[in-house]
Amino acid sequence: STNSKNLGYWPNRREQVARVIKSEDFDIFGTQETTKEMLDDICKDLSAYKWIGSYRKNAPYVNAIIWKKNRFELLENGAFYYSETPDVPNTCWPDDDGQKDLNCLWAKFKDRKTGVEFYHFNTHQHANYKSGPEGALRDTIRCRDARILKDKMSSIAGESFAFCTGDFNSTDAWYDNFTGELLHDARPSWTELLKGGILLDARRLATKTKNDHESSIPGWDETGTSQN
Repeated sequence: STNSKNLGYWPNRREQVARVIKSEDFDIFGTQETTKEMLDDICKDLSAYKWIGSYRKNAPYVNAIIWKKNRFELLENGAFYYSETPDVPNTCWPDDDGQKDLNCLWAKFKDRKTGVEFYHFNTHQHANYKSGPEGALRDTIRCRDARILKDKMSSIAGESFAFCTGDFNSTDAWYDNFTGELLHDARPSWTELLKGGILLDARRLATKTKNDHESSIPGWDETGTSQN
């Protein structure tokens, strides 16, 4: 948001974001729909961190990975795009009438402490802001996104350890944040993401989780502008 009175206005949230990252002591994490300004500010406020990102063509957002620079060494990185030609920058599906520039950033790191090398994939996949037939098309497009993601993770990381963070715009189930009521079951694209066993749902594997019925959606302001 660009409205200085809105809670989503970045200067209003900058200190809180830094405080959360510092208190949780994240080693490495991914962001979506952050701007270069936000990422630079985070690493300025928290000098232990560094970032890399893949930019969108039609929006001022960056898909980014942020990591502790003294803990991890960046070995290589790249990006692929959700289209029929994923290795060609800024390409999109021919029937995509919305977000035409979504991508996945990947990076290979070496843990300086253990010597272990691993891959981090950070993806942003298509939103589901349409209903009816157009909503069904969005499900179809996200299923394609899921197949591209799995194919590219397999070809890039091979047998190496890898994990994926992202805005999947898809869930295994959707709950009311306040009542915990199940609103709908898994989206088709979520089923596609887990098909084949390449990706596993870390939240379901975890022995302990927090806020089971809360989504990570940040909300939108009264103008329809994302508060990210």
